[in-house]
Amino acid sequence: MLVETETTKAKQIKTLKKVIMWRIVSVSLTYLITFIYTGDLKSATAFTLFLHAVLMAANYIFEIIWNRYEIQ
Repeated sequence: MLVETETTKAKQIKTLKKVIMWRIVSVSLTYLITFIYTGDLKSATAFTLFLHAVLMAANYIFEIIWNRYEIQ
């Protein structure tokens, strides 16, 4: 018998926290590498913010879909 230990909402919150923590690490690395490459704070900031806004949304949607089908 399968016993679900976490509610769907709890899993979604846990997933969102995980995504945010990874993005903090990833944004920092992207910003540092982009700044070193371009030497320009404005360009590095704009590129990093745009890229990671898109990636964070995509990752969250992926995790939700993955969790939905993983249970079945």
